[in-house]
Amino acid sequence: MRTSCARSSFSWRCPPSPAPRSDTSSRRRPTRSTPPARAERSRATTIRALRIGLARGFTQYGFAFVEQPAELGGNAGEMPRARRFYLRARAYGLEGMKIARGVTEDELRKSPQQAAARFQKEDVPLMYWTMAPWALAISANKRDLELVGDLPAVAALLDRALQLDESWDQGSLHEFAITFDPARPEGTTPEKQKAHFERAKTLAQGEKISPLVTYAQAVSGPEQRKAEYEALLKEAASFDVDQPKARKNRLTNILSQRRAAYLLKHEDDVFPD
Repeated sequence: MRTSCARSSFSWRCPPSPAPRSDTSSRRRPTRSTPPARAERSRATTIRALRIGLARGFTQYGFAFVEQPAELGGNAGEMPRARRFYLRARAYGLEGMKIARGVTEDELRKSPQQAAARFQKEDVPLMYWTMAPWALAISANKRDLELVGDLPAVAALLDRALQLDESWDQGSLHEFAITFDPARPEGTTPEKQKAHFERAKTLAQGEKISPLVTYAQAVSGPEQRKAEYEALLKEAASFDVDQPKARKNRLTNILSQRRAAYLLKHEDDVFPD
């Protein structure tokens, strides 16, 4: 066993080795091991986090680098590719749900409210990054009636997520509701969409402009409120995406500004008169 040495005035010397301990005192303490249940929970948490990351990554890439460029550039031929990204993202999200709560895709389809009720607050990111690509895949091809039939499952996930943590991610759930709610079987009302918009703006804290663009495109345009439409889009277009407080949302804000500029340029398509 290595011992420490001290230097005297004349030479290097080491203190005498300690006397050997008795057999009892020299026994090693048993090594602590992680209980199997805790290890399994830790493993499940890691796998779930990985599934969330994959679902988020495929969704964001599909929208930012495939769908939006195709839509703004008039290249509809790229939409099937974007849809493939969304379906893959949804598959990862569904895997995460099964790992986290034992909720299966079949249960979400057959009994959406009952299945969604099993999720807890910590599951909201997983719920969002499953329902977002699910809804985007439906929107990318509304002729896929089997997928369109999944709208009640997406609605149940959104309702449960809002119930658990409505302020999550600076109002992303409310912003999602603005565009999704009109597709619900029961529909929605302008008053409900306005309430979601106001709440999304409040939670964004002046750091995200996507609610402005979302509301302009989903509500102001269809309702033919031209002044409101232009004001929201111009506010988004003039936003400083490099300001320090908004830096964490820079990519989202840049994409929103591009869409705002495109919509302003093509507003005659929305307001023909």
